[in-house]
Amino acid sequence: MITEEQKLYLKSLRGAVLRLPASYFDEINPGDEAVSRMFRTAYAQSQAELIYTWFLEEKIVLPEKLKGQLQLSYDHALHRELLMNTERARIFDFMDEQGIWHCPLKGIQIQPLYPSVGTRYASDNDILVDPEYCQTIRRYMEKRGYKASPSSGKHDSYLKNPSYHFEMHWRLMDETEEEDAAASYLNRIFPKLHRVENNKFLYEMTPEDFYLHFLAHADHHYQGSGTGIRYITDTYFYLKEYGKDMDWEKLGELLKQLGLSEFEERIRTLSDKLFADEIPVFDFSKEEEEFLSYMFRSGSHGSDQISAENSIRKFNYRARTGIGRKAEYIARRVVPDRWWWKTNYPFLYKYKIGIPFFVVFRLVRGTFCSVFAREELRQLLSRGKEPDERDL
Repeated sequence: MITEEQKLYLKSLRGAVLRLPASYFDEINPGDEAVSRMFRTAYAQSQAELIYTWFLEEKIVLPEKLKGQLQLSYDHALHRELLMNTERARIFDFMDEQGIWHCPLKGIQIQPLYPSVGTRYASDNDILVDPEYCQTIRRYMEKRGYKASPSSGKHDSYLKNPSYHFEMHWRLMDETEEEDAAASYLNRIFPKLHRVENNKFLYEMTPEDFYLHFLAHADHHYQGSGTGIRYITDTYFYLKEYGKDMDWEKLGELLKQLGLSEFEERIRTLSDKLFADEIPVFDFSKEEEEFLSYMFRSGSHGSDQISAENSIRKFNYRARTGIGRKAEYIARRVVPDRWWWKTNYPFLYKYKIGIPFFVVFRLVRGTFCSVFAREELRQLLSRGKEPDERDL
């Protein structure tokens, strides 16, 4: 269940999103300590800049020490977004020159919908690119001083100081067993993309497909390490801009097909309730409170604790005793099934002779270096002797 402190946060977030007058905040009437705690939550949810700029615009008084910290955070977010926008334009120019089709994703498209530059934090820029040119892009990015991280099963990641981070996707989703329907649709998205006017190689998704990808990505994190309140805010801004022109009948069918109907309804209903024109009473159903509580606990980027909880809870157990199930879980995590190898290490999925050596390396690394692995083992061993009824 959500706390009164969390309800205060949601009320403040509503004011920031709708840019309500200062009198609205005066009605909430929190003290300085409550405001400080509220902004701690805002940092955890990556929404501090959004709320802070509302305070500035409406001249809402802040504790002096907190104001200095928030101003520094906002300056950094503003500078970062401007740098990323400028750098992305240079990268797109290169792709245009080389004849590489490209499609901006996620935060790139949502940031401009927020009240002003710097109010929607994004840790990276995601771009879907022609998979035939991944090596060309890599050479260009490395020449510009970027460090390429090891490839995942769907993108190459590029980092450069002071705060540049780009992910070049050749597909949108990992092909895991539980997300196979969404991956099958979204990884074949190119024929459905629309070319942006006056640009031969810049593409964009239809509003419906963008929304589907946005939801699939949010649900992926929600089911994994958790995700936060910002997705509800993103939903509001996106649907405010594009919702009235979307084909909701077609979209409803696709949501069912991709297994996203329930998640979409939850997040859209909460968006409607929190940011409605009429003042809400902040009276949530039990299911909505559980959903919000989970998002508050997750923060914007999830946590190892929640990831371990979900991994243990969702595991497909065969053993019937507690000890047997724990042993089964550990064995499968050390030597995962084919979906895991295909998603995370496609090279080893193709050349299986290297798997035994990697398993040994993975076991040693997990034991001594991985915070997540230690948290996972702690939670598993702390369970009772009998299997948890949620797993049956």
